[in-house]
Amino acid sequence: MSEITQIIPEILGPKYRPVEPSPGPQWMFWQMKNLNAHRALIYWKPNGVPSVDEIESEVRSKVREVLRKSWWRGLAFGVVIDLKELPDTADGLVDHIDGRANSKGVWQWSVVCARDLQLTVGVHTWMHVMTTPFYMGLLGYFDSQGFGIGDFKKEKDKLLRFLTTVGGAGDSLDYNPGR
Repeated sequence: MSEITQIIPEILGPKYRPVEPSPGPQWMFWQMKNLNAHRALIYWKPNGVPSVDEIESEVRSKVREVLRKSWWRGLAFGVVIDLKELPDTADGLVDHIDGRANSKGVWQWSVVCARDLQLTVGVHTWMHVMTTPFYMGLLGYFDSQGFGIGDFKKEKDKLLRFLTTVGGAGDSLDYNPGR
């Protein structure tokens, strides 16, 4: 598929296994399941350049189709999207990242690679999470390949800002871009 699909297993480590059979020629999935966590990394190389809304729709649809979510085990995932160029409304990439629990699976981050532009845009949820090291590893890989890197964070909504302040966590759980 792509050079990035060769490096992803190295970044993920041995606990993550490819999902078989492959869900199609444009998609690859890796997952890790244990008693209380289900984590996945998704690679998608669409034909053309989908809009931000099409990205959200296609990814959520494919997650429903491929990853079997259990009521007792939370599903969270990150997505690598391999494009020739960025969507026209690339600023909307932050909108599909979940800021808190989502019964359909928590979309924790996206790494969008625009190959023709030699640019990678990463968008991460506000919290440092179990899959954050993979996100950072992917950005590091693209940086080592000479890509320009944009690393952005989806901020907490008002309720979460209130709860983390009242609960005493403050910013201690936050993901800090560039760290």
